[in-house]
Amino acid sequence: MINRKTIKMLNDWVPFKRYGKQLSRELNVSDTDAKEMLTIQLVEHRFKDISDIGIQQMITVNSVQLMTKVKYAKKDLARAYRHQQDVEHDKVLRLSSQININEEIQPNLIQRSRDLERAVALIPLDCNNKVTT
Repeated sequence: MINRKTIKMLNDWVPFKRYGKQLSRELNVSDTDAKEMLTIQLVEHRFKDISDIGIQQMITVNSVQLMTKVKYAKKDLARAYRHQQDVEHDKVLRLSSQININEEIQPNLIQRSRDLERAVALIPLDCNNKVTT
C-alpha cells in the first residue's frame, strides 16, 4: 500500500498535475476529481510492482517511466469513460427505437380533441345570450 507522503509527492508532481488537468477537461469533471481518479488508477493498476521508495525516487528524478505510467493511466480512464458513454448512448437508441412516440401520443390527442368538441357543444346550453342562441 502506498503511504500519504508518496501520494502527496505524486499530487505535487508537475507531470501528474498536467495529466490530471487534461483528464478533467476530457471528462468534464473538476481538477480535484480527475486527480483523485488518476491517483486511484495508478495505485490500483500501475504501481502494483513498485514500492513507495521506488515511486518517490522516480518522482524526484522526473522518471520517464513514471511519466509514461501516468500518461497511460489517464488514457485508460478516458477510454473507459468514452466506452461507458457509448454504451449509455446505445441503450438510449435501442430504447427509443422500441417506443413509437406517435403511437403513445396520438390516442391521447384524439381523446382530448373529442373532449374539447363535447365541451364546446355544451357551451350554448349553459351560457345563453344573443351570440349563442
